[in-house]
Amino acid sequence: MNSNGEPAYEISFISKLEQKNLHEVLKNPNYRLNAEKAKIMREKSKARLGILTCADIEAIFKVEGKNKNAKVPPYKIKPEFMAKYYPNGYFDEEIETEMAAALKFYRANKNPEN
Repeated sequence: MNSNGEPAYEISFISKLEQKNLHEVLKNPNYRLNAEKAKIMREKSKARLGILTCADIEAIFKVEGKNKNAKVPPYKIKPEFMAKYYPNGYFDEEIETEMAAALKFYRANKNPEN
């Protein structure tokens, strides 16, 4: 029988302990199991000498660009703020670079007691 694209089919091949670890990881609402992730787990489980740990499974979910639910939602900045600090003529890249540097400086120098 071939995989029919369902995660359950792929997960049925990993051990009960690995399934229990997967269940623990899936308590995180940012993770969703799909057939692609399940297939990766099956392949990694088959290739390993030990079991897939929760950390191993989380690493599969954290693969860049694959988990759309884990992305940070966009944040809109009010036009009044932009006009005050960034008059016309600034490019998006310049604004991002400056904001990133300002946040990095702020976080590095923030008083931990506040």
